[in-house]
Amino acid sequence: MQYKIIRSDKELLQIKEEWVAIESKSEDTTYYSEFNYNLNWWNAHKNENMRLHVICILNNKKIIGIAPLIIETKKKCGIKYNILRFMGKGDFFSFIIEESNNKLSIVKEIFKIIEESDEWDKVYLSHIKEKTALANFLLRHDKYNGSFKYLMECPKFKFEQYNDFAEYKKEYKIDKEFKYYCNKLQKEIGYNFKVVNNKKINMYKSISDIHKREQEYLAKNKLRSDRSSIYSDNANDKFLEDVFKDNENVYTFFLENLDGEIIAYYSCYFYKKYIHFWNTAYDYKYEKYSPSKVNNYKVFEYIFNQEKFKDYIFDFGSGRYAWKFKWTNDFDIIYQLTLYNKTKKGSLLKKYTK
Repeated sequence: MQYKIIRSDKELLQIKEEWVAIESKSEDTTYYSEFNYNLNWWNAHKNENMRLHVICILNNKKIIGIAPLIIETKKKCGIKYNILRFMGKGDFFSFIIEESNNKLSIVKEIFKIIEESDEWDKVYLSHIKEKTALANFLLRHDKYNGSFKYLMECPKFKFEQYNDFAEYKKEYKIDKEFKYYCNKLQKEIGYNFKVVNNKKINMYKSISDIHKREQEYLAKNKLRSDRSSIYSDNANDKFLEDVFKDNENVYTFFLENLDGEIIAYYSCYFYKKYIHFWNTAYDYKYEKYSPSKVNNYKVFEYIFNQEKFKDYIFDFGSGRYAWKFKWTNDFDIIYQLTLYNKTKKGSLLKKYTK
């Protein structure tokens, strides 16, 4: 096997075709591994403290594995250092590996290249999903196992487990808590439930405005100083707006009042039989109606009633929030890997930045 490291925007664009070909067939990739998604992230977030470090493994001049990484310069405890990490933003990250019996060997080769480099002081690879080639390699490796730690759960639900919504909600006792709010909101306000593909209608401005207003309300009226909108950061706003643009993989599920105003929404990525839930918000004027609960109910009712989604999996995203486990008892585990270089700076980081 040979390798090359992508360090420029031009080189990154040149491997698009091979990246997409591998990513589309790989069992380990999610929407967060998709080429355009990562390219949009890079174009929005790149700055003087970041540089591309995408490792490509080749066999007979053909790319068979990609580690989508960047090197970012940071400063902590007075120490300026370089951290090697995944590019992008998402709930799952992985290496993009061609499906074969050689997957672990490809991952091994990537880590050999990482270890031989003196360009990084710290490696931090987070949100690595269980049962992937990358997780399997790290768990069974004598050196890396101890540095490969549990991060959190990612709840998920498989629709094929139940014949219909009625059977599902009976077992999970969904009506007991959620139907009350559905009826109350309909009786006192009136609403319609809608599903929009972003290729047809761009929902970005509508949902980002609601999200920003909700977070401002929580910070001001609920003393939630920790709250801020993901859309308030300029780079993140540009990244997400570019992701949404003409994207048939982006769906928005929302409640709309009788005047056509959004009450609450779910934004999801559809990819390879997965529905990746990643963002939600509600209009705070309807807070007493628990509109997010109503929307949850309507989303699952809608998906159950669509035969084409029968074998889909709903990914609730990272985080063990109680509300997610009211809808499912299943989850994936994600991990994080932290390594320090054997250089003097790496040793100082290991000592002072844990």
